[in-house]
Amino acid sequence: MVVYCKTHGLHYTVYPPGHVPYGRAPVAASGAGAGLSGWRGTVFEPAVCPGWRRQYEYGGGTCWHTRRRWLRRGGKLLGLSGEVTVGEGVAALLEIPLHLHAAARVCFSSGKIDDECTALANVLTAVAVTPRLWRQMMRAGRLTRMGDLYVQAVTRADVERWVAWAERRTKRDGQLYAKDSVHSWWRVLVALLRDAAAELQLPFDPTYRVRPPRTRVNKRREHRTLSAAELGKLLGKVTKLSPERYAEIYVLAYTGMRAGELFALEWDDINEDRGLIHIRRSVWRGQVSAPKTDDPRDVALTSEMEAVLRLHRRQLIAGPSALTETDPAFLTRTSPA
Repeated sequence: MVVYCKTHGLHYTVYPPGHVPYGRAPVAASGAGAGLSGWRGTVFEPAVCPGWRRQYEYGGGTCWHTRRRWLRRGGKLLGLSGEVTVGEGVAALLEIPLHLHAAARVCFSSGKIDDECTALANVLTAVAVTPRLWRQMMRAGRLTRMGDLYVQAVTRADVERWVAWAERRTKRDGQLYAKDSVHSWWRVLVALLRDAAAELQLPFDPTYRVRPPRTRVNKRREHRTLSAAELGKLLGKVTKLSPERYAEIYVLAYTGMRAGELFALEWDDINEDRGLIHIRRSVWRGQVSAPKTDDPRDVALTSEMEAVLRLHRRQLIAGPSALTETDPAFLTRTSPA
């Protein structure tokens, strides 16, 4: 029977349990099969059921497409791939000896399908089949970002494991996240779980008396400021490539105002007598509101900037539309009508 999956946009051939397509004899994966029948019918079945081995010739070698996808799903769920800290958390959650789990991670990373089967089988034999196993697997799925965890099942231990993970999580360059980033994650998690506990009338708040994550990395200041020479080159390129946007980029560069504040600027906000630009509003997708900080402010209007704005104003007046004092100083699709 062939079925079509709307989610993935793929067709799959479904065979009866134990059926081996095209008359091929079952081939048992090394290390798998013995004492693992209890895992049949689960995501781990490709590692324990030899009937899953469907052989294709691909790229000069042998590849088992469907089986490999499922093996890697199972490996991720057991923490055999991905971040080491997540794998250690899964091992602790499922009460798997760390030395066994670490050896299985090495075996699973070889890229060979037999090794992947062996690694999964070795880990599965160490998992104790108890009434708690379902909840443990649910939490493992959540830890590896593969599944959901019912809020009623979240415990203080889960939150403490999350704190330990957040403290050790690194970016692509291997650096730890800054304190502000980690604390923002914590605030969201606490608000979510406390609201859920109140809304669902849960008997306890799983974040109660759990310390926030700690990190030694203070707030990082990004060094993205252009030098005077670099800014001069940028404005020179704008003059050649898009002269109608020169004033816009010049004002942004020399005032530090946000783009939404610039496009909400009106001509009567520019006070040439006092040498100031009043920032009173912002615009986003055509909707005018207060500035981001809800606090109007002033920025300096230099003589050079005044000359740039006067030239920009003359160009707008010479355009097809009549200009008034309440018109936006910089026309854009997001400017208020």
